Amino acid sequence: MGTDWINYQNFYEYEIPHIKLEDLYNNSKFVFSSEKAFVLLNMFFYNLGFSYELFTGIVIGFCLFFILKSIEQRSDNFYFSFFLSIVIFLFGYSLEPVFRQLIALTLIVIGFKYIERRNFFKYLFVIILATQFHISAFIALPIYFLEKIDFSKKKFCLLFFGSYIIILLRSKIFLVLIKISSKFLRYESYFLSNRYGLSVERSFLGEIYSVGIFIVYTYIIFYSYEFSKNKKNYLKNMSLIYIVLNYFANIFPILFRVSHYFVIGFIVSMSSLKFIRTPNKKILKLGKRSISYILIIFLYIPFILDAWREIYGTKLNIYRYGNYKNYFVEMVNGRLKNNFYEKSEEYRKNIENFLNEEDKEREEKRNKDIK
Repeated sequence: MGTDWINYQNFYEYEIPHIKLEDLYNNSKFVFSSEKAFVLLNMFFYNLGFSYELFTGIVIGFCLFFILKSIEQRSDNFYFSFFLSIVIFLFGYSLEPVFRQLIALTLIVIGFKYIERRNFFKYLFVIILATQFHISAFIALPIYFLEKIDFSKKKFCLLFFGSYIIILLRSKIFLVLIKISSKFLRYESYFLSNRYGLSVERSFLGEIYSVGIFIVYTYIIFYSYEFSKNKKNYLKNMSLIYIVLNYFANIFPILFRVSHYFVIGFIVSMSSLKFIRTPNKKILKLGKRSISYILIIFLYIPFILDAWREIYGTKLNIYRYGNYKNYFVEMVNGRLKNNFYEKSEEYRKNIENFLNEEDKEREEKRNKDIK
């Protein structure tokens, strides 16, 4: 899925054989050279004789296990949180396009126990290790301090509107950053490109829908998870940050990926719907009440629709999901092409054509709006 697997497989099969341990520490420049733990992991499996498919399958399998185990330990309703995990991010992550970020996220999730034990240095070590798989993992460092922050409703409103202002000013902020150091130019695509994540212009009805869902999520966090026996303050705050990032991801697409460092808190919070408090402090125990079924259906539908749009929303995504070939079943059935270039070249060209087509459509729409 995507084109990242092409880079990963090319690196594993054609570059790893020529990389030596000393190359990691003598300033040698190669793909992923700044993420040394990822390189070491590739070297380890390659030298054991694992194929690329077996390597990624084993690593992804372990990552999914540890993430789901952590969610189970912290959830009030694991069945619902399992469903959310799959449709929100694990389905896409299990198909490998964000392979490095999945490993980094897994390490961070394992490190949650150090947040709960208030052991900063062990959590810091986990973050440092995670950045050696994906440099963006440093974003998760502030999560440690969220345990001691109390997001009241007023503070949450400030977070929401403050985030909106910062996002509107992101181009000017980026110009300031590159004046400070030209090294920030390498991150230009993250600030300004629409290819990182899902850039979608919401219609009027779409905006009403998004605001409505946002309010529902906020209500559940403040009036259900807030009173859960399993409540952890850092998870509550992670969930609030997640819904803000996810709400604005349509205008700043890279937030879609950033939000995944906070998604565990959101999933755990949503699983707390055993009861809910009204603003006048009345407690509604859901149980088998009809309102519980209405709430569950109301919550399931948006996530299913989002997953459907992700897979079938564009020609690009239909092609990406429909033509993914790094499955074990492909290997077992003998349909997996052994030659990397035979496997990747047509796929790469088609993906690039779809991307260019989307860029062209986006540019035409922008010009039309200007006129």
